[in-house]
Amino acid sequence: MKKNIALLAALAMLLALLAGCAPSEPASTELGSSEHVVILVLDALSSAYLSELGSNSNLAKIAKDGAARLDAQCVYPSHTLTNHATIMTGVSAGAHGIVGNVRLQEGSLTTTIKSKEPEMLQSATIFEIAKAQGLKTAVVSGKKNLVTLFSKDCDVGVSNVHPLDYLGETPNLDNAEDNQDYFEMNLELADWVFESLYTVLEKEQPNITLVNVQSADYVGHRFGPNSDELKTAVERIDKALGKLYNKMKKSGMLENTTLIIVADHGMTESDQAINLNVLTMMNFPEAGAAIDGRTGYIWLNGTDKQAVIDFFSNVEGVAEIIERGSARAEELKVDAEGGPDLILNTEAGYVFLPPPMIDEYHGQHGSNDASDMTIPMIFVGAGIPAGAGIEMTDLRSLAPLVCQLLGISGGAFEISVPTLLPQQDLSDFKK
Repeated sequence: MKKNIALLAALAMLLALLAGCAPSEPASTELGSSEHVVILVLDALSSAYLSELGSNSNLAKIAKDGAARLDAQCVYPSHTLTNHATIMTGVSAGAHGIVGNVRLQEGSLTTTIKSKEPEMLQSATIFEIAKAQGLKTAVVSGKKNLVTLFSKDCDVGVSNVHPLDYLGETPNLDNAEDNQDYFEMNLELADWVFESLYTVLEKEQPNITLVNVQSADYVGHRFGPNSDELKTAVERIDKALGKLYNKMKKSGMLENTTLIIVADHGMTESDQAINLNVLTMMNFPEAGAAIDGRTGYIWLNGTDKQAVIDFFSNVEGVAEIIERGSARAEELKVDAEGGPDLILNTEAGYVFLPPPMIDEYHGQHGSNDASDMTIPMIFVGAGIPAGAGIEMTDLRSLAPLVCQLLGISGGAFEISVPTLLPQQDLSDFKK
C-alpha cells in the first residue's frame, strides 16, 4: 500500500513538472489600434545589460505583458541623434541626413557642430505626419538637443533646460563639479524624466510622445559600460520604469496608450585614443575631420582620396574606412547630401579622441559592432498582444508602427511594421 502511495505521489509530481514545462499557448500576432503612443528611448541601454537586470526585473515583466525582441538593431552610425532621427522618420542616415551626432560647420575645416537643427532633417517626421492630421505631439527628454531637433511640429517640448512651470525644478548637469556629482545628477535627472513624462501624458494627452532617458548613456561614457556606476544607473532606470508602468496601468492609461520601449544604441569599453583631427591636419591640411566616438568623418575637399585611405588604413585602431558612394556605404545606407567623403570605424577599445581626454571617456559607441548596434525592443499596452515575439527588425520599423497604431497615413518609410511572432524569447534576461 505504502509503495502504491509513493508511486502515485511520484507520478503526481512528474505530471506537475511536465505541466510547468509545457509550452505556453501561442500569442496573437495581430496588431490593434491605439489613441496614444509613447516612444520611450532608454539611451545606450544595450541588450548586454539585460542579463544583469535579470528575469525578475521590471523590464522583463513588461516584456512578458507585451511583444518583445531583445536583439533588435539600431542603424549605423550607432549614435543618439542618428537613431532618434531614424525612429522619427522611418529611414536610415543616408535618407534623413543626420549622419552621426556631429558635422563640420559649413566653410570650416576645424569647427564641429551638433547635428541638432530641425532643418538638417531631410525626411518628414511622424510629428509632421501627425500634425497634418490633427494630432498632438510632445518630446520629454534628458537631452536638450532632442527637443531642438524635433521642435518642428512639436506641441510640447520638455528637457532639463526646457522645463514646464508645472513640472518643478529640474536637475542640471552643468552643476556637476566632479564625477560623483555627475553620477548622482544623472540618476536624479532620469527620475525627473520618468516623473515628468507621466505628468505630461496626464495633462497634455499628446497622441505621439518621444522620450529620452539619458542616464545609461552619460554614465556609460564617463565610467564605462562595465562599471558599477553603470550597473546602478540601469537598476535605477528599471525601478523608475516599473513605477511609471504601474501608474499607467492603475490609471487606465494603458487601455488607450501603446508604450514602445527601445534603446538607440549600445556601448563599448574604450581606453585607447586616436587623434583623428591632428593626424588629418598634419598629413592632409586641405581636408577636414570630425570625431564622434567610435566613428570619425573626413571631408576631402580635393585631397587625394586613396592617399587618405592608405594612410589611415595603417593607423593603429582603425578597423574600417567606408567610402562615399561605395557598395559598403550603400549597404549601410550612409550616403547623405552634405555628408562626409569617408567614415572611419575604430576597433573595440579605441575611440577617436585627443589622448589627454581619454580618462574622461571610458565608454563609446558609433561603430557597426554588435556591442554598439544590438538593442531591446518592447511594445506593450493598447493594440499589442501579450506574449508575442517580434521578428528581427531595426529602428526603422517604429515610424510605420506608430502610424498604423494611430490610423494615420503618410511617410516614405524604408521598411514595414514589425512582424509579430506567436512566441517570444526572453532568454537574454537570464543571468
